[in-house]
Amino acid sequence: MEPNQQPEQPVQPVQPTPQQPVPQQATPQQPMSKQSAQEQPAPEQVTPQNDFLARMDTTMTPVNPIPEKKGLSRTALIGIIAGAVAVVAIVVIVLINIFSKPATQPVSPTPNYPDEPEVSEEIKTRNELRTNDLVKLKEAVVSFQSKNGGALPGSEIANWNFMIQQYIPGGITDGATGEIYQIAGLCKFGEACVNIDELSWEMNHHQIYVLLNATCNGNTKTNVVVSSTKKRQAAMFTILEDSKTFLCVAN
Repeated sequence: MEPNQQPEQPVQPVQPTPQQPVPQQATPQQPMSKQSAQEQPAPEQVTPQNDFLARMDTTMTPVNPIPEKKGLSRTALIGIIAGAVAVVAIVVIVLINIFSKPATQPVSPTPNYPDEPEVSEEIKTRNELRTNDLVKLKEAVVSFQSKNGGALPGSEIANWNFMIQQYIPGGITDGATGEIYQIAGLCKFGEACVNIDELSWEMNHHQIYVLLNATCNGNTKTNVVVSSTKKRQAAMFTILEDSKTFLCVAN
């Protein structure tokens, strides 16, 4: 060690300088008014029960809640009902128009059947004159029966023609034209000696048909003669000029 040299001092560790906290200036608080103090809600006390309920609310609340469906307003419902009623009314009117109109059929000319000619006033007048044409025949049959024990002239046309010659010398004449009638058919009721439905003035004028066991019932094709329980009764008839009506007499 040199003479003038001083011995080295041991190095002392440097102690950190403690920092003094910076004093913060307190912000002066404004006094609260009485009204603000009343409106300020009291702080909610966190309790285990409140914490549990908050957690349950968070768990049960869906992330994307389903929007609530709103019903139709009263005005919308009234509009829908009114529209439906109008549609139903229109449908009903259309159906009524469809079913109320009669089906249009093509107009065809009225056929002129030979057995249904138009009846003129002249024909009606002539038929009226023929009203009593068969009366003489009826009187002759009744007279013949009175002389023959109630029997009829027979079942043959020749027998009836002979009877007419004996009791009606001039024959049975047309009261309108004077034409002579002839016996054209003779049979029992129900037998096929004549088809009344097919008789017409054009084809069968001045022809007399005699049905045994029958009597008169009317003057049309459907009822001119009917069956009779009397065995000695006969119906005698002829078609008139209108081809619809008949003269018929019975003993």
